[in-house]
Amino acid sequence: MAALVLMSLLFIIMDTAETISNPQIKVRPAIVVKGKSMTVTCEAEPRRATTELQFAFYRNGHNVQGFSSSNQYGVPSAQLEHSGSYICEVQTQSGRRRKRSNVINIQIQDDHLEEDIMMDSEQYETSKGENQSQTLENTLRLVLSAVIFIIILCIIFYHKRTMDIGIITDPQAPLQTKPIGPLPLPPTLHQHFASAAPQNPHNLAPRP
Repeated sequence: MAALVLMSLLFIIMDTAETISNPQIKVRPAIVVKGKSMTVTCEAEPRRATTELQFAFYRNGHNVQGFSSSNQYGVPSAQLEHSGSYICEVQTQSGRRRKRSNVINIQIQDDHLEEDIMMDSEQYETSKGENQSQTLENTLRLVLSAVIFIIILCIIFYHKRTMDIGIITDPQAPLQTKPIGPLPLPPTLHQHFASAAPQNPHNLAPRP
């Protein structure tokens, strides 16, 4: 008997887990501004095609929309009091199976914040465009400087090569010669020539 009761409870638990998928709650738009519309959606799917689901929504634990076939809770003009923690609850049509979603915190922003966001976005786009223009201008300057530098190098090289060719091919250009001085003699030859030189005639006269 106990085994039968346990199997029945297990079957009920498995049936409950498989009847409804885990609900997920979402809000659109992601940033809700005061005076603008917002839509809270509860996403859940039945495990069986024949199962019909009903949805309910809660804010800060208080019911804001009872069970119905609509999985959306809409606010045409959101106000600051619409801020809070939202959850949704899903049940089968008979009400025997229920599941709750995760909690989502929704903060309604003041309308001045929207203007600040728009201004920041415009400033960001303007700054981004200026930075891109400055980067492009700097790149063009760098490329132009490199081209001018290469041209100057080519002109210098061409001029130098032209001068070298002119010096080599000009037949009337005077040859640059280096004067050659007397060649130095080895010490032995120098002594030989010194001994062979004619002596002074006064030194050759006979002695009395």
